[in-house]
Amino acid sequence: MLAVAAFVAFWVLVALGLTFLAVRGGPGARPHADPGRRGTRVAITLFVVTAAVFGVALPLLLLTGNHSNASAQVSGYKLTDAEKSGRELFGEHCGVCHTLIAANAVGKVGPNLDLLKPGESIILHTIANGCLPNPPANSQAICLGQGVMPADVVQGAQADEVAEFVARVTGGAVSTSSSSASSSSGSTASSSSASATSTSSATTSASSSAAAAPSGQGQTLHLAAATTGMLMYDTKTLTAKAGKVTIDFTNASPVPHNVTVQSGTTGPTIAATPTFSGGTKSISMTLKPGTYTYYCSVPGHRQAGMVGTLTVK
Repeated sequence: MLAVAAFVAFWVLVALGLTFLAVRGGPGARPHADPGRRGTRVAITLFVVTAAVFGVALPLLLLTGNHSNASAQVSGYKLTDAEKSGRELFGEHCGVCHTLIAANAVGKVGPNLDLLKPGESIILHTIANGCLPNPPANSQAICLGQGVMPADVVQGAQADEVAEFVARVTGGAVSTSSSSASSSSGSTASSSSASATSTSSATTSASSSAAAAPSGQGQTLHLAAATTGMLMYDTKTLTAKAGKVTIDFTNASPVPHNVTVQSGTTGPTIAATPTFSGGTKSISMTLKPGTYTYYCSVPGHRQAGMVGTLTVK
């Protein structure tokens, strides 16, 4: 609205100036007296100054203000200082490879982040470890899409800013510490404690339920993906008795995972959960004594270490 008013005011003043010059006979008209010549010069000076202010300076100020306001928000969301810095860093280091509307990036080498919607933890993991399409066994350089990415493109606080910005504008999971710095320490400690307790409880529950389940009713084992986005399960070994075995798999990670069970290490697939993120899925099997392998069948995840051994006695 201010821009429209300034535009109208400028042309009104231009019209008034031209009218005044026309009435005075124009800048080239023969003056009748010195006071008239002086008045014409004053009028011309005022016209030039007004044109410079309204035609050049004011539009530049308006454009600068609009650019500043646009840089401060994305889709109605007001970016924090860290997120604004993250957008600039993303444009410098990542925009050539990735598509991200909020950063005006249209790269095609790496995955489209608007579609992927990665969480902050997995972004940090990928920045720190890089990305290889065919990583060696137990490597953390797992791609979430196509392309190759070197490790540590940005580091430290800059990596945090990029991860927070990308997660925020794509709708991915943002860590509690990024959302509320004042409570980050307590939240992290509480979360870590809860996670450790949950993991211990799940493992203990799996073992005790396997050992104490009455014959013929089957057993339920509990398995979970790492909540940090790391490509690993919370345990690499499970034990059960022969018969009906159910695996409850919880994935609170922002990265989609599944549990696939196969006979031995290279045998046929026996059962598998859907690939998902958030919630719990279960599979039930009737197993004979022997050794089985459970793993995530998402490309690259097994090679990164998301695999374990199920022993049936």
